[in-house]
Amino acid sequence: MMSTRNKLVAGAVAGICAMLAAPGTHAQDGVERLDEIVITAQKREQKLQDVPIAVSVVSGALAESTASYNIESLRALVPSLNIRKTNTSLNQSLFLRGVGTINFAIAAQPSVATVLDGVVLSSAGEAFGDLYDIERIEVLRGPQGTLFGKNASAGVVNIVTKRPGAEFGGYVDLGYYEDGEFRAKAAVDLPISDNVRSRTTVTWGEFDGYINNISTTAGGGKVNGYDRKGVRSSWDFDAESSSWQMNFDYRQSDDNCCVEVIGTAPTGANGPALQSLMTGVTFLGDKTRTVRQDLQMKSFERAWGFSLQGDIDWNDKTVTSITAYRTWDATEIREGDWLDRTAAYVGNPFAQLHDFGPQETKTLSQELRIASAGGETLDYVAGLYFSKTDAERYFRRDTIVCRSTTLAPDATGLAPCRAGASVIDTTPTANATFGAKFQNMAAFVDGTWNLSERFRVIGGLRATRDELSYYHTYNFSPSAGPGIRTAPAGSGPTATLGGSDTSGNVSGRLGAQLDFSDDVMLYATYSRGYKGPAYNVFFNMGVN
Repeated sequence: MMSTRNKLVAGAVAGICAMLAAPGTHAQDGVERLDEIVITAQKREQKLQDVPIAVSVVSGALAESTASYNIESLRALVPSLNIRKTNTSLNQSLFLRGVGTINFAIAAQPSVATVLDGVVLSSAGEAFGDLYDIERIEVLRGPQGTLFGKNASAGVVNIVTKRPGAEFGGYVDLGYYEDGEFRAKAAVDLPISDNVRSRTTVTWGEFDGYINNISTTAGGGKVNGYDRKGVRSSWDFDAESSSWQMNFDYRQSDDNCCVEVIGTAPTGANGPALQSLMTGVTFLGDKTRTVRQDLQMKSFERAWGFSLQGDIDWNDKTVTSITAYRTWDATEIREGDWLDRTAAYVGNPFAQLHDFGPQETKTLSQELRIASAGGETLDYVAGLYFSKTDAERYFRRDTIVCRSTTLAPDATGLAPCRAGASVIDTTPTANATFGAKFQNMAAFVDGTWNLSERFRVIGGLRATRDELSYYHTYNFSPSAGPGIRTAPAGSGPTATLGGSDTSGNVSGRLGAQLDFSDDVMLYATYSRGYKGPAYNVFFNMGVN
């Protein structure tokens, strides 16, 4: 069951699909009941085995029982889902079937879309917050752009949270783990009336870390830990011919991660000097758990979102409106030289390098669609979509370089640098402010033509228009340093760049489905995905 750009999707037996999705099955009396798995992969409720898409489903109960606290943990449960792991969530991304977006520039967006309660998250990094109070997670492989838009050219991770219950109740879950890790979670269902229900969930977790920074500087101590808190409040309102869902969530994380360990002892001409600066570090390959650094790497995140979904009955059809606003603020503090001595020897290999970079992202989206009642000769979903995202980042890199020294070489064979006997330059520093504005508009239709009780034709189209602009202002370093640029000859201390692009696309899918029985189905589809325009806008961006 492959579904990639310009490739025919080979048919598959639904029973095999169900086995791949087995982690999401519900169990009653010890018996797995596949027919109870209901998903919304096609923006309407359907049984899993009726959906002609390569999809895996993980139930919330299974995610909790396997300690799947975030999307990274799903790799062990979902075939072909992989993560590009980096030091902070700003630079991480999802991959399905080996396809994803590695570029973490601010004017580039993901290839695997993450959807939270019907709302598409605009940035790849937003997907890596903690998972809690989850009903199910649907992972759709292959192009899903017809229904989910441009950021779904490789697939979709659809996260559905639990809805409020009709009766008063709740739970408290406390966990204490190895190395002092602590997690707490609590939820309460509070029915206001027969037609109004609410559910509020809070979560909190702390962990000192599992890496020991043996430096005696301010950066020393336990690292690669976290301090995270979150709250979600969901409200359901029922009216005579409509139902409404309102969601609000907030989360924050203050993580002293993710420290990059050095697994093997440095070698080469500078090896002895580097090893002398890392005294006490035990090199154990991927089992290394000690570092010696003077800056504690950190990742701060603040994110909140609001959404309102209305489902309105109209002439045997359902009209759905989803209005959402989300923000995501993330800051990375990075140790780039992995040492706790400032410019101990002459040259860039021993220069201090520290990074500081906050980013802000704000997204407004609106989706309006209409869906047939189902069970007709032609079942369809059609709609309009609009989103606008503003993203801005400030990034500063500070370095300290020893230019020369009058001291004689020490036991390492290199001349050390000391104040008063060396030329130590503290001014190699540069910063940039850059950002991007995305605007996406789309119209889509997707349907199933039921030619008989067993045979049907599947098809859909999406017309998309993207508008993207970026800006970049770079303040050059007054002197040369590692990883930063000085002003070119004849230019001023600042360079300003900018650009824009408008693109359009029509993509879709076409296929056929044959039901041999209620439990066995064969399908084949041809799907095309669309990746919107992007600019490689980053700290050291050049004209070309």
